[in-house]
Order: sequence, then C-alpha cells, then structure tokens
Amino acid sequence: KRSIETIKTTLEGMAAVAGIDITQSKKFFRWLKKNNLLTFKFELELTSCHNRRYPVIVQAQLLKVKKGRKPERVYLDFYVYTTNIRGSADYIEKIYRSRWGIETQYRVVHQFQARTTSLNSILRLLLIGIGFILEAIWLRINAFLHIVTHVLKVTCNYELPIKIYKISTLILTVSRFKRLLQALWRPNERS
Repeated sequence: KRSIETIKTTLEGMAAVAGIDITQSKKFFRWLKKNNLLTFKFELELTSCHNRRYPVIVQAQLLKVKKGRKPERVYLDFYVYTTNIRGSADYIEKIYRSRWGIETQYRVVHQFQARTTSLNSILRLLLIGIGFILEAIWLRINAFLHIVTHVLKVTCNYELPIKIYKISTLILTVSRFKRLLQALWRPNERS
C-alpha cells in the first residue's frame, strides 16, 4: 500500500512539474496516457517465507460515477494486481483482460440458465434441457446479432427477464430468452 501511495505521489509531482492540474482528472489522465504512464510494473517481495519477488502491475483508470440525480463525478484511480508471469506490463494487462472476458462469459451463461422452484424432478430436468438448448441457440444468434447491430447500427434494450408461472407459482425464469425473442420479432425497434 505504501508503494502505491508513493507511485501516486510521484505521478502527481511529475504532473505538477509539467504544469498539469491534478484536480482535473481528465487532463491528468490524458497527460499520463500521453507520457505512457498508465501501466507500469515493479518488483516486490510479497511472501517472506520463500523470499520470492513477483511483478506488481499498476494500472491507472479514469472512473465515472453517477449516483441518482447528482452530476457525474470523474476521478482517477489506480488498480494493482500481481502475478507470477514474467513479461511487460502491457502483456500482463492483456492476459488479465482476456481472463475477465472468460469470467464475464460464465456469468452471462448462468444468467441465461433456467431457475425453477418446482419439486417435480421430471419437470426440472425438462427445464434444464430446454435451458441448455436455448443457451446454445442464444450463443449462435447473439454472435449474429452483434454483427447485424454493428453493420446496421441498431440499438436494443432487452433488460426485462421472462418468467413463466403455473397457477401463480414461478416455475421458470429465463432472462436471455426474452431478449432473443424480442430481437427476432422486433429487430428494428430502437430503445
């Protein structure tokens, strides 16, 4: 933590010498980007039992926060991560970015799968099978829709989940399937 504070203070001092107002986060971020100071690494001993040194990557990000009716607040923050991979800071950042993409894909898949409250095992297996089929269809059509939306510049908002009830009891929730249906039946609808 002290090393990060030292890095932050050093960058702020360098910006002050260059005549950059550090209270204006956007200008400070642009200055860091222009001088290739957004991503860098240093070696740090993280464990005392083996006296091993690992590279620590520091990534500066410009964050925008909007809460309710308050105006958008922009500030600069530093993210720190460490790894046992040897390489440049940019290379390790790309690896972590692809890892987060994989995690996001798993999160999306879990959102798509059916959730049921039925105690009937046959119905549960049927719904899980339908969920797998819908997931496979969605992944294929989603790739197609991304291509279509980028070519035609169509924007869609399909945030509401679909819920299936049986005698006032929720038995199935599939949020992605409703988006799929809306995209197929109303592809030109703008949000």
